[in-house]
Amino acid sequence: MSTEPPVDRQQSPTPARRPFLLVIIVAIVALEAGAMLGAAGWLMYSLVTAPTTSVSSAIALFVLVLVLGVGLLFVARALWQGLRWPRAAAIVWQLLVASVAIPTMTGGQPGLGIALLIPGIVVVAGLFVPSVAAATRGTLGSRKVL
Repeated sequence: MSTEPPVDRQQSPTPARRPFLLVIIVAIVALEAGAMLGAAGWLMYSLVTAPTTSVSSAIALFVLVLVLGVGLLFVARALWQGLRWPRAAAIVWQLLVASVAIPTMTGGQPGLGIALLIPGIVVVAGLFVPSVAAATRGTLGSRKVL
């Protein structure tokens, strides 16, 4: 017989306990995941219909974008469940997006750069708000998880 107490299998905080800012953060990350998956679909379409100089490079780019999109979906889902590990992944992703947004903004397309930068600022700043940090503490019942 196991001496461990029963574990509550419900991972998600109830909607009443989930901060509205966390919902916005999850929506932003999920939209970014959708954009990456859409880009992967476009890359696959391009690979099949258009001539390419390097098929292996095109396939590698497709796989990279697809993996990033799926990874972002996992990050959004885990944030929604209130787990702790996706906070770091979301911050790293937003920093990578900012590394594209800032040169885009200063390189002649300020509208696109700002459109890429603002969601990242919301996500990074929002993840440090105490209510969001508390909601993503990552516990299952009385046991801590990732």
